[in-house]
Amino acid sequence: MIIKIAKFDISEIPRFICPKCNIGQLRLIKDSVMHKHPSWISMLPEVSEVTLDYSTGKEIHEVSKMQIVDEPGEEKITSFFLKCDREKCQEVVVTCGTTICELEQGPIQEGGYLNESYVDYYFPKYFYPSIRLFEVPERTPKDVVNELDLAFSLFWSNPAACGNSQRKVLERLIDNIKCDEFNDNDSLHKKINKLVKENPIYKLAMAVKWIGNDGSHESTLKHEDVILGFEFIQKCLFDLYQEKKDLESIALKINDSEDPISKIKD
Repeated sequence: MIIKIAKFDISEIPRFICPKCNIGQLRLIKDSVMHKHPSWISMLPEVSEVTLDYSTGKEIHEVSKMQIVDEPGEEKITSFFLKCDREKCQEVVVTCGTTICELEQGPIQEGGYLNESYVDYYFPKYFYPSIRLFEVPERTPKDVVNELDLAFSLFWSNPAACGNSQRKVLERLIDNIKCDEFNDNDSLHKKINKLVKENPIYKLAMAVKWIGNDGSHESTLKHEDVILGFEFIQKCLFDLYQEKKDLESIALKINDSEDPISKIKD
């Protein structure tokens, strides 16, 4: 998985793979970053205004921009562009979301002083074209890839819908597996249990099913839940569809010929 959490510092963008060439990495176009305050901040007075509540005789101090800007909790609506660093591709991706100022605490310094800093974290809501959160093996069936790409696109804005889509990824995956023990009326749960007997990797598939079940109902799924779901799916796909190299046989050929593999003729 490229990410472990659904936010990042714009100055340290994760190594997202280009959605067009699937080879290059997306890099920030620095002068494309735009921030605007939402109305709950932009419509605040510049400085705090004081009014008197005549019923109680107490002063009311209204919140001002001065109290919000450059302080923890400041929110900005953000957009920017990314570009593939591969010369032959140069695909462009746009993203939008929110940036929120957070106070981070580091290790306590000598003398007991707190090591604190403000960090503007970007919470993406949307990428177009959609980006993948892990590399998908080339041999993965097309219908599985299509559903997985949908799950990737839903991840940022709607974890529940993403979890639901992850379950559909699992359904497409099972549809592509031939098993003599399958019956026409078998549920997804029964099919997975039968597959676990052949390969323990399907225990991860069962975990994806439970995550997806929650996403199919009134769900409180969080990003951390669907990140785990993606990690389980990734492990299954690589176990089933990633080309496996017989490294011992390759090493034996190299040792026998005392040449690199590119110079060895079959």
